[in-house]
Amino acid sequence: MKFKLKVNFKTKILLYFTFSLILGFSIINIVSYLYIKNFIDRKLEKDIKIYKEIYYKKEINYLIPHLKLKSSVKKDDTVVGRINELYIVLDKSKLYEKLIHYLVVLILWEIFTMFVILLLANTLVEKTIKKENEIKEALEVFILAFTHKIKNFLGVQKVNIEILKINFNKKALLRIEKTYSLIEKDIETLVHILKSLRNFSSDITEINLKDIINKTVKELESIYPEKTALLFLQDIKIKGNLEDVKNITFIILENAFKYSEKRILIELFEEKKYSVFYVSNDINVSFSEGGTGVGLEIAKFLSKKYKWILENKINDNEYSITLKFPKR
Repeated sequence: MKFKLKVNFKTKILLYFTFSLILGFSIINIVSYLYIKNFIDRKLEKDIKIYKEIYYKKEINYLIPHLKLKSSVKKDDTVVGRINELYIVLDKSKLYEKLIHYLVVLILWEIFTMFVILLLANTLVEKTIKKENEIKEALEVFILAFTHKIKNFLGVQKVNIEILKINFNKKALLRIEKTYSLIEKDIETLVHILKSLRNFSSDITEINLKDIINKTVKELESIYPEKTALLFLQDIKIKGNLEDVKNITFIILENAFKYSEKRILIELFEEKKYSVFYVSNDINVSFSEGGTGVGLEIAKFLSKKYKWILENKINDNEYSITLKFPKR
């Protein structure tokens, strides 16, 4: 039975990166070692000549610490020359002492450098993988939302066309105009989300949420002239992408206008830890299209980008959506 070790994509990248760093540093160390050792060996030849000249002029045995004079040698002694009957013996520990010290310091710095580089690489890989996963999730939501909107649009138009075939009906014509305006807005929203995926966190600005809500409510009241919203809004500013904030606001408010019977309450206020955008409405039980919650999934996806908290609840005949913006 063969054992297969499963390694995720992030681990593979870090392993390849670590191997490349170790290989690169090893090559640098080997080249440095050979270069410095060759330099020391060439310098040793000069030291031997100087040592002999010093000896003949004056008997001093300690001017060059890594060379010693011995009358007899052991098996493990390194003899590099002779003066009369004496042997010039090389003390390798003293000769290569600085080289070893240099290599130890070099390796310690390389370990520290490799640790820092791997830490940065890990952060970069995590961000890249996170962004790719979010893009994948967004594409899934986009495709689902797009097909859902088209399906609803075609279903409504089919009913209206059948009504118009039997007898001209002004209400049917108004429904066609209304659903056309809604599908046009929905497609614009979805296309913007798709285009903005590559610039995931760009163009972050300070936004007056009260102004965005007021403009969106006016737009929806023109589409749903029979419905009116009650607003209690404080001046609250948040940081985010303007188009993302507009899309989230439109999805939340359009949901309330679309599925409400009569009452729509919109509030914007401050709490201790959060700024809160709250929308509630009664539920129109006779609404034929129901709802799949796809729009809400898009709003949740966009909110998640900024670590905003979006919650929805159904209580008896009331539906509410709460969007919380953590205070920094």
